Amino acid sequence: MKKILFALAFSLPLLLAACAPNGPATVSLTRDGRFTGRGNMFEPLIEMEIVASGGEAATLCAVGIELDAPDSSVGRITLMDGAKELASAKVRDGVRSYVLRCRKAFSDTLRLSVCADILPDAPEGGLVSAEVPLVRFKGSTCAPETPEGGPREILLCRKLLFAPGDYGSNFYRIPAIRQLSDGTLLVVNDRRNVTENDLPAEIDVVSRYSTDMGQSWSEPLTIARNGGRLEGYGDPGLVETEDGVVVCTFAGGMNFFNSSVDAPQRSYIAVSRDFARTWSAPRDITWTLWGPNPDNPFCERYHSSFFTSGNSLLLTDGPHKGRILVANVTAMSGNVLCNHAVYSDDSGKTWHVSDLAWGEKGNAGDEAKMVQLLDGSILMSVRRGGERGYAISRDGGKTWGERGTWPDLKANACNGDLIRYNEDILMHTLPCSERLRRENVAVFLSFDEGKTWPEHKVISNKDAMYSSLTVLPDGTLGAYIEENINGVELWYERFSLSWLRRK
Repeated sequence: MKKILFALAFSLPLLLAACAPNGPATVSLTRDGRFTGRGNMFEPLIEMEIVASGGEAATLCAVGIELDAPDSSVGRITLMDGAKELASAKVRDGVRSYVLRCRKAFSDTLRLSVCADILPDAPEGGLVSAEVPLVRFKGSTCAPETPEGGPREILLCRKLLFAPGDYGSNFYRIPAIRQLSDGTLLVVNDRRNVTENDLPAEIDVVSRYSTDMGQSWSEPLTIARNGGRLEGYGDPGLVETEDGVVVCTFAGGMNFFNSSVDAPQRSYIAVSRDFARTWSAPRDITWTLWGPNPDNPFCERYHSSFFTSGNSLLLTDGPHKGRILVANVTAMSGNVLCNHAVYSDDSGKTWHVSDLAWGEKGNAGDEAKMVQLLDGSILMSVRRGGERGYAISRDGGKTWGERGTWPDLKANACNGDLIRYNEDILMHTLPCSERLRRENVAVFLSFDEGKTWPEHKVISNKDAMYSSLTVLPDGTLGAYIEENINGVELWYERFSLSWLRRK
């Protein structure tokens, strides 16, 4: 064994010394750079594109690897041709240099991946990267240029839950995640079967659940199945009542902006009384929210509304303890968007609509989230381009007073989540981009009940959009994120507060 390790450590420098400046192929390298998770197998570190020179046949013989990773974080590195393994090496603590020998003939373009198996107890926050200092062909060796991009950072867990083509659909969007009181971790989202577009479309609301904090997941369960283009459902949100009823809110039917009393976008709820194993049929509560005879007469002026996706709010103390609140988006003439809180004091049986929280007079609202502050008041965060808006209610979400914007929450007009972590910390997920693009979703932290947001950390470092966040039973956090790399993918991540606050 010592002789093998000695050979591995010294064969790579010897091969480098023999490199010829030109070879039978050109080699281009790119790093992946996304987060990874403990226990993940075949995680790409480097993508290789090898193009045969002049269309002549060539044979790949070996790839040299310089691995940069903490000890006891990587179990094996592998050279993959699609799903086929060409060569691999077991990683040894303290050994950085490896030569993966293979024999692969080609005459056009060869696309390979250098992959790593992340160990189940790898250090959270550990950085894993690799370089390819040499590629040896039959009769020649070349040294590719060092690829751009950063390392892959290890999280406690990172799992792909839905990707284009999964379960018979090419399109998935709109994530929501919630930790339930029995230990179940629940996610819901859209399955957009025919097109990535919003309603009207053949969209289903689907769920998955985990009983081990996201390491493994159930097969998808359909909460609301579409009946055709004008009978689809979408934009799900989640809340759990004091007595353990899980309420899923979502929209259906017509396009939001083209909705009318005669052809409305509808609002639905479905409930589960067994922690997301089964669900009731969707119940239509549209005309409580707006239309000819709404709960709040102010809402007669609207021609549409929809519930915000993601986390809704359960009040846990104060005179309205047990109330559930869902942020609602409404549209009046000219498609001016406004926000109200829709609330129920009987576990979702009956619903009421608050006074106007945000909107009108050139200060349009959009998707919003709410959290209860320590003094019992309700803080609403409102989607806007640039500085995020906020409003405060001091009567359980029925009326709304103070309004303003946050200079330190400047983001793309995008949906994110707002939750309480503990008595000291509020958390908000949003894209974090100086260009105000949908990229680099981050968790922002407030230590003064939402007045300021002085800290943040990126949890999705590529093109990323909507996100949802929840606190797990052990105090770690679970996030559910849209990433738009190869079409929209929905990823689950788990990480600790200490990692989140680590600089």
